[in-house]
Amino acid sequence: INPYTLTFRANALGRLGRFKESVSDYEAAEALFLKQRDLKRAVDSRANRALAVYETGAVKEAVKAYREIIRRSPGYADMRIALAAHLWANGEQGEAESQWEFACNNISVGCKKYQDEYWVSSVRRWPPTMAANLRSFLRKSGKEEASK
Repeated sequence: INPYTLTFRANALGRLGRFKESVSDYEAAEALFLKQRDLKRAVDSRANRALAVYETGAVKEAVKAYREIIRRSPGYADMRIALAAHLWANGEQGEAESQWEFACNNISVGCKKYQDEYWVSSVRRWPPTMAANLRSFLRKSGKEEASK
């Protein structure tokens, strides 16, 4: 099976709120991308899986994956922003700010798109809990104003 097909199906399952089911497709897509030596797509699949796992309630497992992705791919903005949103929601404002600032200032894609709620939820397709965490972070930390 084509890893892109698995990714599209996992994305569709996520849009339907069937995150537990999407996890296995992301895992399979990652394995196939790795087999094809497409490391960028494999990391994307791993990141999507981590976001889906977070939505299933396995928060520790998801955060561990966020950190592992960041360790292996320091310039992966999506996971830095996700980690910032999680940290903020859990009272770790200092580290949340650090992750956000690193993504904004040291990664070429930056953080501007993540200040757009529509983009996060509909284009990037973050699960509801992570999108809400990010929205809270942006509003309470004053980052929301910077996007207007």
